[in-house]
Amino acid sequence: MAVFPYQFYHVSPYMEICRGSNATSQVQIAWSAVSIPTAHLWIKVEPNSTPGCSWEGYSQTDNCNFLTEAVSAISITAPYSGVGIFSTANIWNKFFGGNCDSVASIAPYLWYASYNADGHVNSSKSNIDYIPFGGWTS
Repeated sequence: MAVFPYQFYHVSPYMEICRGSNATSQVQIAWSAVSIPTAHLWIKVEPNSTPGCSWEGYSQTDNCNFLTEAVSAISITAPYSGVGIFSTANIWNKFFGGNCDSVASIAPYLWYASYNADGHVNSSKSNIDYIPFGGWTS
């Protein structure tokens, strides 16, 4: 294994996964584009307007199974990186309901998104609107 300076481990790429494509293949393709060690690899769980990539149209159970496959693929493909999820409680509950808490045990990092009324990221808040969801408690 190559030795890399510590600062490289502060790189944390994320991928916007396409629900209509193979989860494992997407992770392998995304990871092959990363040429340095990373601290985390994040999966963005938000509405995806790319044709064929929406989480809608699938059951919450099927969505959970798909995400579990993607997270597991990251754990295998990039075993030295942490796995995290980027989402909000509202979006998570819409796509997964209360039936997918198991993902938090294999993707323990949560990048909580907070949006203001016009749909932009609310950078003035420090997660004060956070409520536990998906198995993440804080």
